Amino acid sequence: MWGNRKRNVRTRARPPRPIRLLNWLVPALVTLALLAGGLFWFLRDHAVFHVTMVRVYGTERVPQQELIQLAQLTRDTSLLRINVERVRARIMQHPWIRDALVRRMYPNELEVIVYERRPAAVLESGAGHVLDVEGYLLGQATAADLASLPRLAPGTSPTPGSGVRITEPTVQAGLRLLSQIRDSAFFRNTTIMRLDIMTPERFVVQTQRGKFIMGGDLTGIDEKLDLFPAVDDVLRGQTRRVEYIDISVENQIIVKTSARTTQASSRLEKRGGGSEQTH
Repeated sequence: MWGNRKRNVRTRARPPRPIRLLNWLVPALVTLALLAGGLFWFLRDHAVFHVTMVRVYGTERVPQQELIQLAQLTRDTSLLRINVERVRARIMQHPWIRDALVRRMYPNELEVIVYERRPAAVLESGAGHVLDVEGYLLGQATAADLASLPRLAPGTSPTPGSGVRITEPTVQAGLRLLSQIRDSAFFRNTTIMRLDIMTPERFVVQTQRGKFIMGGDLTGIDEKLDLFPAVDDVLRGQTRRVEYIDISVENQIIVKTSARTTQASSRLEKRGGGSEQTH
């Protein structure tokens, strides 16, 4: 009879809780991402994010407007559309800019911080071009540059071009020497007017205090320069005109006088802790 039949009821097992949570969470996250993307797409060109101010810091030689034009920034540009790395790369094309930092300042400002190269010398080539300590050509020298910076005469004629780095050994050696002697107490208050590079290891430095011949190795130069007051005392009582002072020879200071004197040169030789003048 029907009532005596056994009925087998199968129940479907529920999935584990983590699976149920994932089944709910994944669609929710996808929906949220789509909503966020749509909202960003709508807001990125909204007028509230249009650039209204570009603040430039760190400029001394380069006009701020020149950098803004180089970065190709306009007031109609949305801050959310600006690629700061691309803007930085454009600014770095300027020969005077050593480094730059570009930051978004929400909602509608852009901040640009630049670090300019420092002029170190005027390269004697044509009308003269300004060099920094690394040898980068910064542009044609102005009247102020010619009056305040030392002339660098490498004996060769590098092809000038703004933003190009001069890697010739004579130029690099001359810049290294200028950097080193400026740290010396003797040259700290002495204007260096010209640096003639005979070889990468031998230079003629013209200053307001006279002409010096120097070597590429400046080891022990401070000890020699400390003896210059004694050299001045010796020469002050004589009617000699000093042509140059050679401090490129180890343990010696050679003073070359003019041909009008009876003795063409005198030599001050450092021995032990003192010095002796030989003729």
